[in-house]
Amino acid sequence: MDPILNELQQATEGLFFRSESDYPFEIVDMGRAEHLDPTPGQLLTMLDRPQDTASEVVDLPYFLRNMTRVRPEHSEAMRQEAERFQALEQLLTAKLRHVKVIRLGSVKVEAFILGSTEKGRLVGLKTHLIET
Repeated sequence: MDPILNELQQATEGLFFRSESDYPFEIVDMGRAEHLDPTPGQLLTMLDRPQDTASEVVDLPYFLRNMTRVRPEHSEAMRQEAERFQALEQLLTAKLRHVKVIRLGSVKVEAFILGSTEKGRLVGLKTHLIET
């Protein structure tokens, strides 16, 4: 197993992506992938999903913007959570190439944070969002 997977597991332990519902992160290992910088269509093919599934690509800082921001009114716990998200973002960008977020679906969104390892594996995280 690639060491980045253990690092991601530790970094996301007890961390939830907050939207209209709070969802944990799951580790994703797509294995040796033909597309190390996949488009939404390529990811849908890898997942054996319909090609007409709503999808979009967003960059990682934009995707995590509400999680990494620290505001003066935040409690200490909220500041610590934001720091964990900042550390997660740094881990992803330091250890993986071509990091991007591919969002699949609408209202109930499945978000994949993916990047490629030096060994040619496509790995990352998956979470869910509710957006009404």
